[in-house]
Amino acid sequence: YARSDFQTRDLCRHRIERLARALGENEVDIAKKALELAKEARSRAPEQGSGEIEDTQIRYQHVGYYLLDEGLYQLEKAFQYRPSVWIALGRLIKTNAFTIYSFGIPTFSALILLVLSQYAVYHGTGLGVAILLLILAIIPASALAIDLVQWIATHLTTPFLLAKFDFESGVPEEYRTLVVVHGIFNDKESISKFLEHLEVRYLANDDTNIFFAMLADLPDAREAVLPGDAELIEYAEEQVCELNSRYQQGDEKRFFLLFRKRLWNEGEGKFMGWERKRGKLNELNQLILGSENTTFLHNVIDLSVLRSIKFVITLDGDSQLPRGT
Repeated sequence: YARSDFQTRDLCRHRIERLARALGENEVDIAKKALELAKEARSRAPEQGSGEIEDTQIRYQHVGYYLLDEGLYQLEKAFQYRPSVWIALGRLIKTNAFTIYSFGIPTFSALILLVLSQYAVYHGTGLGVAILLLILAIIPASALAIDLVQWIATHLTTPFLLAKFDFESGVPEEYRTLVVVHGIFNDKESISKFLEHLEVRYLANDDTNIFFAMLADLPDAREAVLPGDAELIEYAEEQVCELNSRYQQGDEKRFFLLFRKRLWNEGEGKFMGWERKRGKLNELNQLILGSENTTFLHNVIDLSVLRSIKFVITLDGDSQLPRGT
């Protein structure tokens, strides 16, 4: 809580005030109960560096989870609170927002077409003409339904503030972050351009606890290794090492490079990076958690730093990381 920014802390306080009024309880008692739930989650968390992934990670140990997120239901249950019908209905809509939105568009489209067909029948239009009219009206009816559903959604829902930590003075060591940019490379020019973008992101976010990694795949091929692969990888290693020599602070590298081996994909009938983008991120997480069973070549990497990472931000090649993120 203390590391949260002012808006997040203020949002927690207002939530406590509203809960106190609704429950008829003391505000301090509600705050203490939220703290108890957060401490219980911390006591159930795996040991530091154990490599386990459970539902008791950092977000469940933050008091804000029980005031602003899904943990609110646990807090309310602790006080035997039953929300009103309108509050329960609003939560139901919020929980099933995508389903309601998805079904809302075809439902309104069908209603519009139904009204149109009734109008056509009322004016004595023949069956063939009515069917043709409905076929022609499907696209405009769908467009009208989308506009209508979106208008209803924007008027029934309100924007909410995202909870944030206050890293204005820098990212603390316990929240070390790795910014990952991924791509497939088949020439030196694409590697140079890619690393240039990575350098720009670093210059906009120069922090001792923010690191940058290039996750790279070689182009799909009929063979596991092509003649030009070694030269391409060596060039990328040289460029990343140059970045590290230019910006390295102390003994820790700021930039990492991880190429992957090609594996045979039976469905595609060729050698390629396992599961492409999803596979790269999956294997990176496994590497951070201590696994050595990945297809990474470990090109330019500091495993001691990598194993200390707590958060990973993934970006596409052309995405920009806002300053101060």
